[in-house]
Amino acid sequence: MFERYKYILNIAVEAVFLNKFRSMLTALGIIFGVAAVIAMMAIGRGAQKEILDQMKMVGVNNILILPKSGIKNAQEKKESSSSSSSTKNDAGSEKKYSPGLTLQDAQSIRAEIPTVAKVSPEVVYQTDVLQDGRRINTKLSGVTPDFFTIFNLDLFEGEMFNMEQLREGKAVCIIGPTIKSKFFPKNDPIGKEIKCGPIWLTVIGVLKKRDVNQSTIENLGISDYNNSIYSPIQTLLRRFKDRTRVNGASLHSSGSSDDRGYGTIADESGSSSTINQIDKIVVQVKETAQIKPTTDILVRMMKRRHSGTDDVEVKVPELVDAIVELTETGSSLRANNLRIVDVVLQSTTKFIVNKTAWKDEFKRAKVEQIAMLLQGALAAESRVLLKMNAPVDKVEAVSKILPALHAPTINHLSTNGWVAIESVVEEKVVREIIPELKRVGAEGIIELPLNKVIR
Repeated sequence: MFERYKYILNIAVEAVFLNKFRSMLTALGIIFGVAAVIAMMAIGRGAQKEILDQMKMVGVNNILILPKSGIKNAQEKKESSSSSSSTKNDAGSEKKYSPGLTLQDAQSIRAEIPTVAKVSPEVVYQTDVLQDGRRINTKLSGVTPDFFTIFNLDLFEGEMFNMEQLREGKAVCIIGPTIKSKFFPKNDPIGKEIKCGPIWLTVIGVLKKRDVNQSTIENLGISDYNNSIYSPIQTLLRRFKDRTRVNGASLHSSGSSDDRGYGTIADESGSSSTINQIDKIVVQVKETAQIKPTTDILVRMMKRRHSGTDDVEVKVPELVDAIVELTETGSSLRANNLRIVDVVLQSTTKFIVNKTAWKDEFKRAKVEQIAMLLQGALAAESRVLLKMNAPVDKVEAVSKILPALHAPTINHLSTNGWVAIESVVEEKVVREIIPELKRVGAEGIIELPLNKVIR
């Protein structure tokens, strides 16, 4: 046995050296083929990881509630419309008042909608941060612990906000890893204080670093979690700034973009001047199937709470605008309410044989056998085998209804006066002919799948 293998190996080595150029081309083909497969798999896995990472950043089963974009220029609208207010009042158009997007909206959503799993209200300010003589400008966000769960943000060290800190608005914060590297490159930041605008906050936690580039942040419309500071939302509303509060400072700086009046006065045309207590609410539902009905409920709820004014937008975040998918029949696309915009590539399976091999009678016979089996498998895809029993006097009626490749197979049973009938039929006609077969006297009808049909 060993001598045989040795002989075969010697012949193979000899053939390689006798056909050096052909051997080199064969080796290159194998190398490039394997490299292409590995590269495609790596690209696919990389794209999959990128999409999963983006889903983690945006969150799963989330609904966003945002103030409409036009309301940021509320002060300008208020000033420009003041001269024509008397005319609108004379015309009798109805004025509506809305408090804007508030913390109470988030609390009502959590209490009233059973499909909601978590609610994360958020208020964001751009402010200067100072610590030990170093100053940077970054985002200070007021959030709840649900914010970190929804966006899959884990702590690297320290602890999460507790109930007392949330309820009492304690001066504490959680910082991103970039903030830590800038202010505490060699020291432990836990327990240290940083000044955010006019208030001092004690660091109680540091987030794990999340690798994300700037283009992804801009495309997804998310915050740079690594370079932000998070504090309990009650802390920011009580200690930093609450847009709903009117005091001497806000009246003195009424011309600025941050300190303005509170609420909305809107007419039926939809024009409004809204000041929102918070910047957005993220609602996470329990199941994906509940997103659409929950969105509809939130739209109606926001209109009811805001006196019918259309000052907020309820939407579901979208990761992609289009999908490139490999499809055969398109039934999966239709089932998910997707439509084909354009065809990138069409492919057809081909069975190809080498010309030299085709001239060899032995190889040609094998190729023809393979082709016959493949054609048989393709023919069987759309056909099934129907088996049934019928009285002898009903055979003619059954045969008229039952299609076949040539004619149905009929065998006598051990019971006198009965026969077994078999036939290969197109699957698409089975639903129509089975009731007819039953009607003319066939019994025990069985439908069986087929692997191959060789004609």
